[in-house]
Amino acid sequence: MEESKISKIFGTAVDWALAFLGAFLSALIFYNVLSRYVFNTDLAWSSELATLLLVWATLLGGASGSRHACHIVVHEFINLMPARLRWFTEIYIYVASLCFVAFMTYYGYSLAVASMAITTMALGWPVGYGYAAVPVGGICMIVFLLEKLRVTLVTGRLPQDDNACHPVD
Repeated sequence: MEESKISKIFGTAVDWALAFLGAFLSALIFYNVLSRYVFNTDLAWSSELATLLLVWATLLGGASGSRHACHIVVHEFINLMPARLRWFTEIYIYVASLCFVAFMTYYGYSLAVASMAITTMALGWPVGYGYAAVPVGGICMIVFLLEKLRVTLVTGRLPQDDNACHPVD
């Protein structure tokens, strides 16, 4: 069973956002190093913006890793189990992951909202913009984990039967 159309579109948007963030972050850091060591000027705003973009790239990257099954997994113990028990264990892992990510998303949202009144020093932007990456990345992870759970429940296939860390296109 293939990935649903909504999940595929959503996943592609996350992957493109990551590509843009990576490219922009690289250019920004290059610009900052160039200005500091060649022109002897310090651009505090560029360091602040780079930190903010890195936080967003980290959380969206975690979501993309959930979609492409690229997170570190140790299957030695699980592979010793009978097939049916392995399947239930994988379902449990998805459900436990969903619970953790839901918790993270809820409290990340609370933190983002609570910190919107505080501003950064150089940019003057609300600190909540950085914290907003937690609920946004969490929502993306929830979408991808629910899709993996749905596919596993419908097909009855074990996730490690797939080629891990390859895009689902």
